[in-house]
Amino acid sequence: MSDADDEDTLTVTVVGLPSGLSYNATTSQMFGTVSQTATVQDYTATITANDGTNAAVTETFTVSVATPNLLSTSGPGGEAAEASNATFMVTLSKSVAASVSVAWSATPGTAKAADSALGATSTFSVSTTQDNIDESNEDFTVSLSGPAGGGGPAPRLGTSKSVTTTITDDDGAPSSITLSVAPASISEDDGQTSVTVTATIDGSSTLSTSTVVTIGSLGGTATTSDYAVNTALASITIPAGQPSATGTLVLTPTDDAKVEGDETIIVGGSFGDLDIGSAVITVIDDDSPYLSITGPSAAVVEGAAATFTVTLSKDRDRRCHGGMDRDGRDGYDHRLQCDDWDGDVRCELGSRGHLNRHHSCHPRQPARGRRDL
Repeated sequence: MSDADDEDTLTVTVVGLPSGLSYNATTSQMFGTVSQTATVQDYTATITANDGTNAAVTETFTVSVATPNLLSTSGPGGEAAEASNATFMVTLSKSVAASVSVAWSATPGTAKAADSALGATSTFSVSTTQDNIDESNEDFTVSLSGPAGGGGPAPRLGTSKSVTTTITDDDGAPSSITLSVAPASISEDDGQTSVTVTATIDGSSTLSTSTVVTIGSLGGTATTSDYAVNTALASITIPAGQPSATGTLVLTPTDDAKVEGDETIIVGGSFGDLDIGSAVITVIDDDSPYLSITGPSAAVVEGAAATFTVTLSKDRDRRCHGGMDRDGRDGYDHRLQCDDWDGDVRCELGSRGHLNRHHSCHPRQPARGRRDL
């Protein structure tokens, strides 16, 4: 509109436009984007021009708001297994003259891409990850954003602009943890030794949270007099998603002179309702005893007593009587039996024959012609 005599200031107003549209009096143009909440209908707009001198001039025109072209997405709204491809479909409510692009994202997660050159429909996939973690089922949501193109007004996002899918966990819950040690054996004379204790979750699954295995008191046949604990191990923490972890136990075996045989130190633990398999450290005894015998080297008169002493080189937890053979003309074979004894063994053996110089010990052998010691 313009003023006929160009002498007055012309004021132009427009009313009745749908929400989102405005009139620019400077450029004499309407601008803006119809609001998504605008009712789909024909709007009658009124434009009025007034120069302040002459009578105002009013005209009406129609603005039609049609059903917008909506973008929606659909997909596996139920469940998807681990290590599978969840396929989603993006759909336009109307055909378009040119391609449309729209961004999609999956949350939680980092997947994000632009799906372009849409016709009426297009598809894309989200890959789920195979893991070995025993965990609850998890959800992720795929959402559309930023549609553009189409050769006209850009399509809008419809109410179905996102879809949520549940990833079903396929990992069974672990039922046990096994402890192991390295080294598995130490000798009495090894001195201070660091033992690595490993806690390993049995099976192929791991846990979704940190696992703290409490190490209990040490057991086994070895007692506190057989070793000293320099650095105790209270617990081992297996991080979430990891199959194992280690801790260090520092021991010093007692290097004594007792012949006591190999002994064991048992390392056990606990964690909730899981079974914990214990580990065994063997303490190797480094003491080897031997027996010696002394007695009269000269001849003994028949009918007289001959005194012999059998000596154990080292103390034993099990006492021993030792033993000896006597070969005489009477054919008697005298033996002593190893039972429980410490130190020297003395025996008096009546001799009716000449005693030769062959003496030997036969531990745990039954005694014939045995003399009480």
